[in-house]
Amino acid sequence: MKTPMFLVLPILASLSLPLLADEMEDNKQCELIANLTGDYYHHKQSGKSKQEVEQSLRPEFANDEFLRVVDLAINLAYTFPDDLPEETVEQQVFQGCEQHQP
Repeated sequence: MKTPMFLVLPILASLSLPLLADEMEDNKQCELIANLTGDYYHHKQSGKSKQEVEQSLRPEFANDEFLRVVDLAINLAYTFPDDLPEETVEQQVFQGCEQHQP
């Protein structure tokens, strides 16, 4: 006897929710890194030096985890060539982040 799909779908959904939540959390982190990198890349293209960008960080928003993400984004932004569109940089960072998630 076949099990009706309306009974199977809720069971499958409940099994996949924890995996989906972890994936969404990983994607949010990758999205944050990619967006910050795009922002700092824009500053790079407008002629700001890496040191100027680093000095412009506002300490009231700083905590250890956020500073590590910002530091990563700044370093990534200043490794890309100047002639790429900001969207390309963000896409490449996001894809690289997703590929290297633990």
